Amino acid sequence: MNLDIVRRADSAPLFNGKAAARSQTDELGTLVPNLIEAMFTNFPGTNGETVKITVPAKKKA
Repeated sequence: MNLDIVRRADSAPLFNGKAAARSQTDELGTLVPNLIEAMFTNFPGTNGETVKITVPAKKKA
């Protein structure tokens, strides 16, 4: 997931961040909420940083 925030008036870059996940699942419903949480935990963090997370697969019932 990439996040670019630019100033509306002149499109000057204000923040750039990335979140990447390693997981055994490709279910977007599982991955995307975890990527969003990772991106916004301690926001804004370091500009240009890639936050890397591991998402465990759902346990089978």
